[in-house]
Amino acid sequence: APPGERSVYSDLGFILLGIIIERTTRQPLDAAWRANIANPLEAQPLDFVPSTSTCAAVFGAGALVAPTEQDAWRDRLVTGEVHDENAAALGGVAGHAGLFGTADAVSRIGQWWLDVRNGRRQPELRTLAQRFTTRVPAVEGSSRALGWDTPSEPSSSGRFFSPQSFGHLGFTGTSLWIDPEAELVVVLLTNRVHPTRANDRIKAVRPRV
Repeated sequence: APPGERSVYSDLGFILLGIIIERTTRQPLDAAWRANIANPLEAQPLDFVPSTSTCAAVFGAGALVAPTEQDAWRDRLVTGEVHDENAAALGGVAGHAGLFGTADAVSRIGQWWLDVRNGRRQPELRTLAQRFTTRVPAVEGSSRALGWDTPSEPSSSGRFFSPQSFGHLGFTGTSLWIDPEAELVVVLLTNRVHPTRANDRIKAVRPRV
């Protein structure tokens, strides 16, 4: 379809964005992530696990990581490595998938977006944050903003989030929803694809949370 007429969910734009970040910063994406986002926001542990590493190497000995799927593509149980097949093919570090961490660390990212969106932090970015978190009105029937989703009917965010809210889901059972009106950040991290992606009961769990 011509640009602006349809909304099609795709990871390809964010894979390309990751490559653009690497070329712009002249750093691998995981190094740019730590230097520009994770470390300044003290969002740890929250990092990529490259295919050449282990979770223990990234997070330290004894790091506990929930398994995801008994994966037919890899013919084994996936634990401590990115589940997304495109990200795996890119070495575990990609612009659309691959972060491992805790709910507390993810909530720090959410809190940054909430604070910037509401003008409490880095006021020079407020207009840009509002643009990224506001539904694109030109695309009929779409709930998407720029990289974010917004509440629709029915919504994974349930029925109490305000229309100004924004969030996103992860395939393995993760979600982040932020309500600037209620000053609320909600993080849910599950391994809903364990042992198989055929399990879709997360669709009932997310709205109830």
